[in-house]
Amino acid sequence: MMGGENAVKAVLSAKELYDKVDFLSSDSLYNIEAPKPVVSLFIGAVLSVISISMWFKRVHHVIDAVHHQKKNAHLDKVDFLRAMISCAVKNDCPTYTTVTYSSIHFFCLGGLQTNFQKSYVVMIGFCGLLSCAETLGILLTYVKFDTFLDVRKNCALYNIEHVRQMIKVEDISNIFPCNVYEDLSRNKTVIIMVFLTQCCLILFVVLDAYQNPTSTCIDGSTCCPVVGTLGSWMFYVLGIFLGCVYLIGPSSSFGESPHDPRYWKQLLIGLKQAGSKLVWEDPTDSTQRESTNYDLRMWVQFTMSYLINGAGFYLVVYTLPIQVASSSSLFVVVYRALGMMYVIDLDDTDGRKLTIVNENPPGENKSEQEELHKHITFQIDEPDSSQIASEAQKIINQARAKLDLLESEGSIKPNERHHHNRRSLTSARRSSKYAM
Repeated sequence: MMGGENAVKAVLSAKELYDKVDFLSSDSLYNIEAPKPVVSLFIGAVLSVISISMWFKRVHHVIDAVHHQKKNAHLDKVDFLRAMISCAVKNDCPTYTTVTYSSIHFFCLGGLQTNFQKSYVVMIGFCGLLSCAETLGILLTYVKFDTFLDVRKNCALYNIEHVRQMIKVEDISNIFPCNVYEDLSRNKTVIIMVFLTQCCLILFVVLDAYQNPTSTCIDGSTCCPVVGTLGSWMFYVLGIFLGCVYLIGPSSSFGESPHDPRYWKQLLIGLKQAGSKLVWEDPTDSTQRESTNYDLRMWVQFTMSYLINGAGFYLVVYTLPIQVASSSSLFVVVYRALGMMYVIDLDDTDGRKLTIVNENPPGENKSEQEELHKHITFQIDEPDSSQIASEAQKIINQARAKLDLLESEGSIKPNERHHHNRRSLTSARRSSKYAM
């Protein structure tokens, strides 16, 4: 009976549900009717224009970085797709993340006010696309590159500091898991139990919001439409702010994805090299275990990480504003804001050190590491010598043009010209020398 009543409510708009509510305190500011859906849609449209323009600028920055690294260089189709995905889903820029997240949710807010369940399903589908895009970026990197040196040569698609951290020689061999799905040394029973627990909790969160388009107001009035009153509408906006804090704040290490693409890229690419394997010490019997690129367990845990820290994380973060909007008290707002994010953090724990061992002859590994050091030390930091010479000649030409102008105006004597020429030439050479 209750399920049928909720189904009827789901097809009604927030305004239609609002007109049916008998409020206990009709004069309460919380119980005033929410702004019309067109207001939310307009805000979402404005923010979307800003977000899309910022995304284009981020992609253009990647293309410029490639051209700056090598003249007449162009991204191939795979690199261009990786660049677009990375620029869209990475939370390295707080402003871009905040604007994008807010634009999506204001569109959802307008949709929820019009048709709650249909808009909710669309939002869930969008979360799935976001998580798939992030995982697709990892897999494209794995398919394209065979070694860390290949990653370094294509560093224009990464943040430079990110690349420095990822491919330091001392970090190539040793990796440190941050959750149970990354830790191949963890007991399988523990991993399965944590995974099933998180799956159930995330499913409960998603279903709870889907099945309850109405809630109890702060004054105790029942059957109030979610985002249909001003109080619920404002709670939704508060939920958007809280979601941004979770995406770019300390809980996500200031924009890092819980799926940890850096770790999986380092692990997968490291094991992709011929003769490579992953070794660790089993704490139960102090014996050495090992895994290869074709180990089924590694790929199963990668899939688990995607489902929980990829898709699950986006589901929880993107349904957070709806959960906050359906709160019946201020305490429930705090409870849901903190409790929902704990669902994702349940698997977080520092794992034991894992070591990538390459069975190739030591000479080959050493030469690759030396070449890697060369790329890290010089290719990023040193400017192009031909560009320096061009800039120096430009300075000299500008100085001579100014001297000609001054001499024609009589502001400089002919015998002083030689002195100025020498000073300009010396300055240009000195700047070129220090730049080298």
